[in-house]
Amino acid sequence: MKADVVVIGGGIAGRMVATLLAKKGLTVILVTRGLGATALSSGSFDILGFIDGRLVRNPLEALNRVVTNSPGHVYALLGRGREACRIMCKSLGLFKDMIARYLKIEGTFDKNMILPTVIGTLKPCAYAQETMKSGDVNSFNGEHLLIITLKNLVLHEDSELFGRILVSGLTPGKVERISHVSIKASGPSLTCSPLTLAKALDKEKVANRFANEISKILASIPGVTRIAIPPVLGVDNVHVVYEILRENVSLPVFELLSSVPSVPGIRLCRALERMSRDAGVKIMTGWEAMKAHVEGNVVRELSVRHELSGSIKRIAGEDFVIAYGHILGGLQVLDDSVYEPLLGMTLGSITIFTEPFKTLSFALKIGVKVDGDMRVLIGGKPIGNLYACGAALGGVDLAREGIGMGLALSTAYKVFTSLTS
Repeated sequence: MKADVVVIGGGIAGRMVATLLAKKGLTVILVTRGLGATALSSGSFDILGFIDGRLVRNPLEALNRVVTNSPGHVYALLGRGREACRIMCKSLGLFKDMIARYLKIEGTFDKNMILPTVIGTLKPCAYAQETMKSGDVNSFNGEHLLIITLKNLVLHEDSELFGRILVSGLTPGKVERISHVSIKASGPSLTCSPLTLAKALDKEKVANRFANEISKILASIPGVTRIAIPPVLGVDNVHVVYEILRENVSLPVFELLSSVPSVPGIRLCRALERMSRDAGVKIMTGWEAMKAHVEGNVVRELSVRHELSGSIKRIAGEDFVIAYGHILGGLQVLDDSVYEPLLGMTLGSITIFTEPFKTLSFALKIGVKVDGDMRVLIGGKPIGNLYACGAALGGVDLAREGIGMGLALSTAYKVFTSLTS
């Protein structure tokens, strides 16, 4: 097998760079074990959510400040000041246009939405799926919020606890009153997972029944101004489901950001799959990248193994891109060290803390080193045709700073420009 570019990893970084390259006319093979960490995500898109624990309101202004004042930050790979902001804006704009046919996302570069999660906490993000945008608490003002929970979900949230946590994190006056209703959603007759219910709601008949049930509830609770529901509004037909709901309910309705398992994350994965396949990317699902065969200063081939059959293939390419994520993806933890298996190199040692989350945070900051063109470094010297993007770069605790999706898209775009310039 042979391609112009071989991309390793099927998350948002891998799909982004693979799609851009394929649209440029290059032959691209994408190797992925499966859905990956994107399926576990909330489905929203963060550029920069926190700095030193403080909420970021303007992510672009904060990005400019970070790359100027912290040259060791992973975002500094994009460039200094305005150049980093330019790359971020360009990458997000391209992605929004490319995925629009499959999934509608909304937001702006320069203002974080503040969106509620299913447990009542708040998450800053620059972009979100259209079903989430009305949950932006920046737009709340004296709301009477109706929280709907679904009895037939296996993961049945405590709406009253959610309400107390949410209000405690808001500026006084944002929410004046909260009402709670628990209903059995149309579709599956038995208790089911969020994904099963979301697939049922993909059918317009089921979605219409669900919307009618909510309309009946509103008639019995006067004064409701906004409605929060679990993130189950379809998987492949979400735009139609959401339009049905908005037509039947003349109030802002929004999905809460999800915990695991994440329907919006799986929804995003499905959209990415269709986006990259339609662009002409050849996708090898169920294959694990095993070894990069390096000769001199370049990678000649990549060995991959099928996870079920155990069969092995070698893929030749002109260029290769690592986009397999961090320790939830391609990187490994061996003997208190973070290890890169394709090149067989130890990236750094992990400091063990008594608190597990501190240890994890430390490990996430260890990643693949790259030069200014995003080429992978070994012993300080770049491999001529091996690039890296996304979470594999390490350098930051993605969750604590809220930069996961922004890092994936912007570094993928920079790899694309390095390969095509």
